[in-house]
Amino acid sequence: MTEKKAEIAKHRRSSKWMLLLDKIAHHVITIGGIGTIAAVLMVFFFLVWVVGPMFMPADTQAVSTAAVDYKEIPRFIGMDDDQSLIWSISDSGTLQIFDAKSGEYVHGQNLFGENKPTAITVSTIHNIIVAGFADGTIRIGKIEFINSFFDKEQIESDYHEMAVGEFKRRGLGVVFKTPSRLWRQTTLTVTVDEPLSVGGSNQINKIDLTMSTSGPVIATYDDQNKIAIHKVVEKVNFMTMQKTKKLESRNLPFVYSDKLGTPLQIVLVGQGEYVLLVWENAYSERFNLLDDEAYLAEQSKLTRIGDQARGDVTAVGRFLGRNTLLLGYENGDVSAWFLSEPKDAETKDSRVWQEGHLFNGSGSAIRNIASSRRQRLALFTYANNTARMVHVTSERVLYDDIGVEESLGAAIAPKDDGFVLLGADKMNLTRLDAKHPDVTFSSLFFPVWYEGYEGPETVWQSSSASDDAEPKLGLWPLVFGTLKGTFYSLLFGVPVALAAAIYSSEFMAPRTKRTVKPIIEMMASLPSVVLGFLGGIIISVWMKDYVVTVLSAFFILPLCVGAAAYLMQLLPRQVKTKLNRQRLWIIAVPCFAIGWLISSGVGYMAENALFAGNFIAWLDGEGDAFGGIFYLCLPISICFVMYALARWIKPWLIDKNRGGSVATCAMVDLVKFVIAIAATVVIAALLAGFIVLCGFESRGPNNLFNIYETRNALVVGFMMAFAIIPIIYTIADDALSSVPSHLRAASLGAGATPWQTAMRVVVPTAMSGLFSAIMVGLGRAIGETMIMLMVAGNTPTKSWNMFSGFKTLSANIASELPESVVDSTHYRTLFLSALVLFIMTFVLNTFAEYIRTQFRKKAVSL
Repeated sequence: MTEKKAEIAKHRRSSKWMLLLDKIAHHVITIGGIGTIAAVLMVFFFLVWVVGPMFMPADTQAVSTAAVDYKEIPRFIGMDDDQSLIWSISDSGTLQIFDAKSGEYVHGQNLFGENKPTAITVSTIHNIIVAGFADGTIRIGKIEFINSFFDKEQIESDYHEMAVGEFKRRGLGVVFKTPSRLWRQTTLTVTVDEPLSVGGSNQINKIDLTMSTSGPVIATYDDQNKIAIHKVVEKVNFMTMQKTKKLESRNLPFVYSDKLGTPLQIVLVGQGEYVLLVWENAYSERFNLLDDEAYLAEQSKLTRIGDQARGDVTAVGRFLGRNTLLLGYENGDVSAWFLSEPKDAETKDSRVWQEGHLFNGSGSAIRNIASSRRQRLALFTYANNTARMVHVTSERVLYDDIGVEESLGAAIAPKDDGFVLLGADKMNLTRLDAKHPDVTFSSLFFPVWYEGYEGPETVWQSSSASDDAEPKLGLWPLVFGTLKGTFYSLLFGVPVALAAAIYSSEFMAPRTKRTVKPIIEMMASLPSVVLGFLGGIIISVWMKDYVVTVLSAFFILPLCVGAAAYLMQLLPRQVKTKLNRQRLWIIAVPCFAIGWLISSGVGYMAENALFAGNFIAWLDGEGDAFGGIFYLCLPISICFVMYALARWIKPWLIDKNRGGSVATCAMVDLVKFVIAIAATVVIAALLAGFIVLCGFESRGPNNLFNIYETRNALVVGFMMAFAIIPIIYTIADDALSSVPSHLRAASLGAGATPWQTAMRVVVPTAMSGLFSAIMVGLGRAIGETMIMLMVAGNTPTKSWNMFSGFKTLSANIASELPESVVDSTHYRTLFLSALVLFIMTFVLNTFAEYIRTQFRKKAVSL
């Protein structure tokens, strides 16, 4: 007996080959699992590595602090691209050029000869000078940096030993040795045009310049307190090819006030659309030049209401585009003002100056304000010999340290890679690596007040038609679009998928299920790009003509199926038994055909009766709000009626018809169904009417309905349903089918109907699997790219309106990443979008796993 047991145990023992395969499989699975986790972590850390530099502080490095000897006190300051030459222009029109490293005086000249200007200004953005004179003339000059290249044979031997990248003085310029072993000399020249008469002999006391698409625009303020605007027009004699310039002038209706005195500054706004006068006490007057006749459009105090602590205006600065005005005050505050069009504006042109940003000072007055020619960087110098550089839109501080004593001016390098501060006898040159100044955590996820906007907003606009427009990289519209697309996708897909899974698992004949389930699962093989193409090109265009019919079909198709089921109960038992296996095709196919015909008729009538005959026009504001609110109230009314039926009506009917025949009960059910439909419509109409009487408007930018866009959330939900229904259906059906059959048998044996068994026994037991199916569908929807890219419209808005488009994180990455500059702020922000999407998915999956675990714990008890 012992030998027999040993023989049996020997045969039961696994072979060495099987044990080896088992160990190999164990290690392969372990390595695969660890590799998957490692791959996910690598993706996460790579995204963090790309995104991280956006939040690094700016780097500054002092290049030189040199003594400088001015021939005249500088008023306007600039430098070349390589930061090798510093130039300044004084009030008398004297140009001075200095070596940026040593501070040595290189060259100087009097730009206007014996005739000293009475007013002068320089556009450091365009390197243009304009000066006004006592005889009522103006002259325009152009600052240019000329580069000359020399090889070793053409340049003196003193420069042969220069290292690559080294700068050295040569004549009236600076020599730089390039990596290609050539010597490049940079020399500054200024060319001044002939005088142009402004149409009078009055002395020009103040002057400003801006550039329009047609050429320079100049504003002058003369000693008779008259303001005029001049456009420089260039004409060419085609016989001699000689160019001549003349001024087209017009006067402004400015009225001088002895109480206010002479303005501190005259400022041309934009390309010359407005003229702004600023007084020392921050009072301002704005003239509108857009119409044929200029007029005074606004009088305002450029300080916050009730704020008297700032003191007088001590400095005025402008940005690229000249639509933002920087004002520095006695207490050290600097505020950024720009024009916007608030709804409550009381000015003649509905535009007012608003303070968008404020940088608080420490009590020391602002001396100078310099701005960048590329982005919205500004450099402030204070009377207490300190300096600060900020990015105005993001309000990020890049530099806040010691400046120079008795600051005379400052300038930011053309490439934003450095700045210079000029003091009474010193010149400080500082290298700057601003990194990504226009980005902060707050500017990415919270409202920011952009130039020209009514107030702070979260906006995504990474590109624009003009160079002076600021990029807007707020991610919230993309996050909102992702959530909106996911919501509408699940709203369409989840009910259908779960209903199909419950039906196929609990009620469908096994033979039919073996045919239907593979067909539904094959839907998952449809490529996203094909669904996106069909949705964007065909479905979206078709739905625009039948939108009310589609909305009606959401209610009528289920009613048709319910009506067919109730009517089927009236058939004799023998007929129902014969048709039982084919009830899916008998009910579903005709009901959907008939339901669509009824929906078309109802949609036509509803559009004429409720939506003023044109639903799209109704969305744009025509007619009253009742129709849309009625459709919104229908789901609420349906839920209420179903609850009332289950809570009160059904028990009462069961008690009254106890012992009745099958035909009688079936007829009672049909009557109950018809009455329920009528009650639903009446309750929805009464509720909608009450809401309208309360003054609620469902249409508008911030409401549930707004203008109709061809590619919208309704189409997205419809097309995304094709993508997520197969996934949710398959997982849900498997979860329902895996519920032990003895639970069904026990429920049916206790007298429960198949429907009661399915809803009260099978579904709760399989709830963890059903929830997993929904979360897999959620993951599919939240990360979908091509359908969202081709159907959603790619408009980064924040509206729940189902008829408007949106833009998702994934679609935005797909559309903009190929065009973004590597390592730019835009590029890294797109990677941040991917990181946000990664975190959203991780959080949702973690939450889903927790909920699934709780459902599983409850199911175990069954």
